Amino acid sequence: MEHREHELTRHILVGAHLSRVGLFQRAGFEVEGVVPFDESYSICVATQQYRSVISGIGLHARNLVARLSADGHAVVLLAPEDQRPPNGGPLSFYGVPPPLFAGTQARWLTLAWSFGRALRTLQRKQAFDLIHFTDARESLFCDLRSRLSAT
Repeated sequence: MEHREHELTRHILVGAHLSRVGLFQRAGFEVEGVVPFDESYSICVATQQYRSVISGIGLHARNLVARLSADGHAVVLLAPEDQRPPNGGPLSFYGVPPPLFAGTQARWLTLAWSFGRALRTLQRKQAFDLIHFTDARESLFCDLRSRLSAT
């Protein structure tokens, strides 16, 4: 049990702090209490916003994906089809249908369902070291055995 908790903590820490820790390490600072980032990870970032930034979630998703890609990680962006990056960039994109009830707070429920279905499909093709959600509610229908992280 102790080893499993360490592994889960390690991967959640990677997802939550990888981009910031990498910046400090490149600047020559010694960062204690974190996993060294000398290996590349396969990371799926699930987000409701990417192309259209209308809140902090969109800004966070763009910055996180840019930094993870720049650090050499294989990033798969999972988002509604209308959020597809305009020029592709150094990442893979997997689109889901835009959420129903887009103008209401209930939009996350249908998006969570779409993300859950899409992740089951993606995980048959590729194993992720980390799946990061920019909104924790959107992980509702995802397999809890996966390594999840949410902000």
